[in-house]
Amino acid sequence: ILCRHAIRVLLMKNYFHLPARYLPFRWRRESSLIIKSSHIISCNDNSSIVLRSLVRFLEVESLKTKDRVKVATKELGKVIQIIKVMPEIQEKSIELEHDVPNNSGCELEVENPIISKTKGRPKGSRPKGGVEAAKKSRRCHFPNCGGTNHDSQNCPNKKNSIDILPSQSPNKYVLAIIYFLIDVYTF
Repeated sequence: ILCRHAIRVLLMKNYFHLPARYLPFRWRRESSLIIKSSHIISCNDNSSIVLRSLVRFLEVESLKTKDRVKVATKELGKVIQIIKVMPEIQEKSIELEHDVPNNSGCELEVENPIISKTKGRPKGSRPKGGVEAAKKSRRCHFPNCGGTNHDSQNCPNKKNSIDILPSQSPNKYVLAIIYFLIDVYTF
């Protein structure tokens, strides 16, 4: 199996065809997650491969300096304008896909990849041992609760009782009335 460095060197040297034995099957099979190109459907000669190779070579060479990038961008703009002006001849043109809608101006949505099922036991499904299964669960000792899966420190009933203001507590209310009456009758 060729490593990615060797494949990169072959691409730089414009080698396009490798025997199938050098590429694993998982690299060669078509993925359902990859959107297939909707531009070129059938081309009998290798013109699309040659064109892609030239564009890659141009990209690699032009990205070495800023001056090369400017020249390549300027010249590619000129080439595109020349190609747009050229007449299209039906006999020698490459067949385009007819049933794919034109997506110009539309953005393609890239979704999250499918989450693969990992090997081993899923989290949270550990079987309990005999002692662990027979052990009684702890109960909350907060008044009027007795629930499980929490203790008196984080009891939901305790949180509800804290919501009552201290001034609304019946004992403190009675004490406030007594102090008020004492103050009134002492004058």
